[in-house]
Amino acid sequence: MKLRNPPENSCVQVDRDNIRSGKRQRSMYEHDGLQHRFNTGSTHPDMNSSLRGHRRIFPFILMLGVLLVSGFQEGRAQISQPEGHLQSTDQDDFWPHTLSGNMFSELWTYQFYLEDGTKIHAVFTVGNFGNLKSAVSGLRLSVLFPDGETYHLAREYPLDKLVQDRQNHRLQFHPERDLYIDGRLPDEHRVTIDTQKDGVVFRLYIDFSNIQPGFKWGDGVYRIGKQDLGIITHIPYAEVHARGVVGDHAFDSEGTAYMDHTFQFQTTTKMLEEGYRFVRQHSPTQWDILYVLRPDDARGNRTLGHYIKRRGQTPELEGIESARVESRSRTFGKSVADKVTFQRSGGDTLTIERLKNEERFSLFAELSWLARQAARTFLGGEVVDIRGVGRIEDSYGTSLEGEYNFFIVD
Repeated sequence: MKLRNPPENSCVQVDRDNIRSGKRQRSMYEHDGLQHRFNTGSTHPDMNSSLRGHRRIFPFILMLGVLLVSGFQEGRAQISQPEGHLQSTDQDDFWPHTLSGNMFSELWTYQFYLEDGTKIHAVFTVGNFGNLKSAVSGLRLSVLFPDGETYHLAREYPLDKLVQDRQNHRLQFHPERDLYIDGRLPDEHRVTIDTQKDGVVFRLYIDFSNIQPGFKWGDGVYRIGKQDLGIITHIPYAEVHARGVVGDHAFDSEGTAYMDHTFQFQTTTKMLEEGYRFVRQHSPTQWDILYVLRPDDARGNRTLGHYIKRRGQTPELEGIESARVESRSRTFGKSVADKVTFQRSGGDTLTIERLKNEERFSLFAELSWLARQAARTFLGGEVVDIRGVGRIEDSYGTSLEGEYNFFIVD
């Protein structure tokens, strides 16, 4: 497939040393045909002038990342989980649930774990934050290779370029870009990313097989006060064949995959203190999913989220009612929980512990100091992903290793 040259208004490439010694991390953000609008509220001429100079490198996908670590401004609002049991997903669940109104955000988050040691995180997004920026769709991509080198890429396009081809089950983020997800779940599925930035190739073709059926807890809607947050698990476990080229690395490997879908209509945001994901994939009938969000104003460490495991034919669900941080340490320059104990709705506890830290990702690294301060003001802090190998342990001492992904606000 022929690669296209990036548009003339592409943004910067940043090559920088990773915090870990000897590990390089490459990060790129590309803006494609958007006229951004910023309402900083500042009356300082130097502030507004400087921010105007950074409009091209203030990624909207940064704000979309808030979805996984954001709550709602309701004071000490009531938190409620969905009601009922696990329900099977249908075809309508896969498509965007938002796309209307002045404030919304939606993410399809994929995690790939390949047998050659490569780990891929791809977050496809749509969203609108009102007067702050034009509505867009896009991608946030992270590829970690076994040698420790990590590549990051962020792309975004005007929202009116989004193509929803329901007949062919394809969600394409620009009609003239090879950036799409397609296939009728759970029968088939594919992820295609074929682009380049400043001479660095990002070419990934991922085919799914043995896809386990998706589900949601009740209607899939979690609530903080009067605001709703939707979480749907479309792919709890699947096998994949991934091939491609990223930078100087070529790969062709089997592996496994997980994908969830998060959406919200949002009026005013308030940052959560932290969020926690854990995914363990052993086989189609042996896997674990932990997904928890903790508001920073919650009484009694109340949480939103769930723990779903499968040991045989039927997945088992428990809500996560509260969280207690057992210990913290400085990780990649941030204060991050080392160990957290969760109270499950069934009465038992579940403890997650970080074992190996592999990646830190924040799009704030792309911004100047002034643009970073403006972003902090709007978002309530810097949103940082910390990923690596972790372990969960239940009340009876049974422990299992898998992949953790923590979200913190600093």
